[in-house]
Amino acid sequence: MDESNLTMFGKKFITSTRDRSIQHLESLLKQEIKAPSLQGVQHKISLMDVEEKELLHLLGMMIVDNTLFNVLMMFEELEDKLTLLANHENIVESSDGLAGELFTDAGWISKFSQFK
Repeated sequence: MDESNLTMFGKKFITSTRDRSIQHLESLLKQEIKAPSLQGVQHKISLMDVEEKELLHLLGMMIVDNTLFNVLMMFEELEDKLTLLANHENIVESSDGLAGELFTDAGWISKFSQFK
């Protein structure tokens, strides 16, 4: 049985975003990440008791799910604009990596977010 486009999108969306984000959270909680920039966070987590870590895990999952919800709502609200954009400009090709557009001093977070 062939999967519908919606099902294929949903599967890829969840495995590529939600599952990866939660795996990252769990790796942080287990102190498995080697990145120097996260050593301080992992040290602070190591000082937490089991209940605090469980709360952090639950809160992290809630934030991930809320973020994904907001992304999908944005897709629905901007449907006409996204369709127009998709037909006239490939934003993936316009970037050297969309995910990288988030970070750096000139990135989208720095430029557009009220939360630095």
